[in-house]
Amino acid sequence: MVVLGSIRSNPGRWKTFVCNRVTEIQAYTTPTQGKHCPGEDNPADYLSRGVNADQLKGLDTWWRGPPWLSKSVEFWPRDAGTTERSPPEERKTPHPVVHILTPAPLLDPSRYSSYWKLLRVTDWTFRFIRNIRRAHKLSGELTAS
Repeated sequence: MVVLGSIRSNPGRWKTFVCNRVTEIQAYTTPTQGKHCPGEDNPADYLSRGVNADQLKGLDTWWRGPPWLSKSVEFWPRDAGTTERSPPEERKTPHPVVHILTPAPLLDPSRYSSYWKLLRVTDWTFRFIRNIRRAHKLSGELTAS
């Protein structure tokens, strides 16, 4: 069911290896050609269930396939629909990451006893930052300008 779902979906949804295989399958077939064989009728499942070679000799389903396969299509089992599981082969869509920087305040106003002292310290801090960034340095007392 997973393979049928992969073949019937957009190949770009899958990682590169699976995308290439699905694209090739879709180029040579139509997605509706594939049918699901239920596990109890699937002769390929015998080996995964531990049946040995001696037992395979007597299994008619192994040699001829499921009984409904030799009948017309209307007797075949109906597709139960494809699975909606997300197999590991599915390409992960990148989620955009937004990184917002909120500048940390340079000064904590609650640490100063008066408004005027806070203004002077703020001015000295801005002058220091400006002097670091520029070749022409300001010096002397602070002025209103």
